[in-house]
Amino acid sequence: MPLDDGAMTDKPTGQRVDPAKVLVALGAVLATAGVLPWLLFALGLRSLYEPIFQSVGFRSSFHPLAQVEGFLACFAIAFLFAYIPRRTGTAPPARWQIFVAVAAPLAIAAFAFLDRWVLSQAVWLLLLAMAAEFSLRRMRGARLPPSFVWVPIAILMGACGAILAGAGVALGGRYYPLHEIGRGLLLQGMFTGLVLGTYDLIVPAIAGEVDEVPRSTLWEACLHSICAVAFFASFFVGEAVSNQLGFAIRAFVTLLAVSIPLQAAPLPVRPAMSDRMLRVCIWMLPIG
Repeated sequence: MPLDDGAMTDKPTGQRVDPAKVLVALGAVLATAGVLPWLLFALGLRSLYEPIFQSVGFRSSFHPLAQVEGFLACFAIAFLFAYIPRRTGTAPPARWQIFVAVAAPLAIAAFAFLDRWVLSQAVWLLLLAMAAEFSLRRMRGARLPPSFVWVPIAILMGACGAILAGAGVALGGRYYPLHEIGRGLLLQGMFTGLVLGTYDLIVPAIAGEVDEVPRSTLWEACLHSICAVAFFASFFVGEAVSNQLGFAIRAFVTLLAVSIPLQAAPLPVRPAMSDRMLRVCIWMLPIG
């Protein structure tokens, strides 16, 4: 396998640190940090959780950012680092990419704990730029399913969400609705778009079968593109017109996007994996 400049050099298996495993462990730590105060709250341990609520903007800043831009981002990038080089026959992540992937979620969580939303989003944009550079350059020329059009739009939602949320906080006053739109794009939009865009790639990888990319048709690609744009626009509609309408658009679009792959060939599964469980997981998106 060719290596980029700065990429990890080959070492005996026992001496190599798998960046994907490091990111999964880090994601688990950040997920625990994000939910621990809520667990203390549920257990009635007021003396333990109250100082956290009083000292930081926990519910509005630390909890969602530690979960989405920390926990979920670590798991997503771990998948990218493990799956894309194997599928495309390209280089593994370079050292600088591994450093950004590990350091950025920690920095985001730290800034969020200090209620420094703008700084946390600046680091998030850096993390997104690294993930986009790593993924899109290696996927160039690869055969992709029609649903993959969601992926660049999902990354755009993540970047726009960070910029709008930071601008809303910095400008304040009548511009604060920008913050709410940005929060929605970050906390609801980006990872939903990534799941819908990579579903046809992830399922065969999880099932351990040969990667079979569904044959792309023009109407499916167009339909996914329209759905992705409508999903993006729903956050602005929700703020400008009605929250209920925004949620309704997202529910309908997600339901439509989910129904497309489920109407295709049967899901590939190995004996240890339940076809029913896979379907339950994907249907949780429109239900949620």
